Amino acid sequence: MPLSDYIPYAALALALINFVYLLIKGYISDTSGIDKRMDSLEARVVSLETKIDPFWNVICRNLPNLISSNPPGKELIKKLCDFTASPEELYELRDETERALRLTNGNDARLLLLMGVIESEILKAKRGGKKL
Repeated sequence: MPLSDYIPYAALALALINFVYLLIKGYISDTSGIDKRMDSLEARVVSLETKIDPFWNVICRNLPNLISSNPPGKELIKKLCDFTASPEELYELRDETERALRLTNGNDARLLLLMGVIESEILKAKRGGKKL
């Protein structure tokens, strides 16, 4: 075997020796710090979700009183507040609400709250059907 065939193996050996040297010297830190930060971040996200869910629950309970007498998708809003709307119905209600928002140039706070509730329920349906 010619000497040139050993060059890739020599380069690999040198790279491994350099890596071990850097580990010993501490230039390459372990990932435990990253793991701790990820755990902390996950706990904060769960805490945030726990606080946001009751907010949308209160909004949803009061939604029929907030929305005008003839809102877009009145029957779908009732299903949304009863937590019986299917994902397809949620998407349909979202589309109708977006159209109504465009007509008001996004200036109707009640429709914005409705959109928030719809989006929250869509996300929950995607995560496995957990309701408010």
